[in-house]
Amino acid sequence: MIRLCALAPAGSDGLCLCVRLRLWGTGLTFPAGTTEAEAEALGRRYRAAGVRIVQVEEEKDLTEPTAVQSLRRALRLAAAADALSVVTGAGRGDAARLDDVARTIRAILGATPARVPVRLLLETRGATPLSSLLAASEAVRRVAHPAFGILFDPVGLLNIDTYFDNGSFLRRSVQQLGSALGLVHARDALLHPGGFDFRLSIEPVGSGALDYAALLQALSAMPGDVPLCVEGAASEAEVAAAVEHLRNLAGRIGVELG
Repeated sequence: MIRLCALAPAGSDGLCLCVRLRLWGTGLTFPAGTTEAEAEALGRRYRAAGVRIVQVEEEKDLTEPTAVQSLRRALRLAAAADALSVVTGAGRGDAARLDDVARTIRAILGATPARVPVRLLLETRGATPLSSLLAASEAVRRVAHPAFGILFDPVGLLNIDTYFDNGSFLRRSVQQLGSALGLVHARDALLHPGGFDFRLSIEPVGSGALDYAALLQALSAMPGDVPLCVEGAASEAEVAAAVEHLRNLAGRIGVELG
């Protein structure tokens, strides 16, 4: 089932926002110096409110070996808080750096105790080694570890080739990533042509060209819980509007949201 979640805007309390909007989960970042005991206490607070921590953000450049210790620590804290995943970007470069990225991920996960039930998710993002569906699939193949997966941000992969029939692209992406897809970020975009170039503007969910009907239908066919997390909203009102749009759309096309 698709589980509707949201990342809190700056200055907002994600837990309170989720309770108010009846959302399944949210994300957080652990401040420097957080202990496992503190993370465990935070996890108890979220569980008591019926809210899941679907992502712990730990932004690192995975083409650099220095990412290993930071992400190992983030995985331990996430496990203590009963979070589902730690998310990061791939770092600088293009798909030619995938070997470096995969090597770093294997070093992180190879030293992580098997009892840590948290996935390390790599976000699809333009101008990084994970800037295409092919690169994301290749990363999954090269890492080949059950605790590794993909944070699918459709907007991060929109370009002149994928924008105009993005419904087909979204369905293909979900099918191709399969069980490696651990989390989906919900935001929107519009293309603005100009001369021989174009630019994409980030828009609130429902205000852009992303085919959310196609995305919801594709995600609804996946087994288990699939968190769909509203991301990048400028205010709590914008989060609420995005949630309402997704719920209304799901109702119209017969897709269940949890």
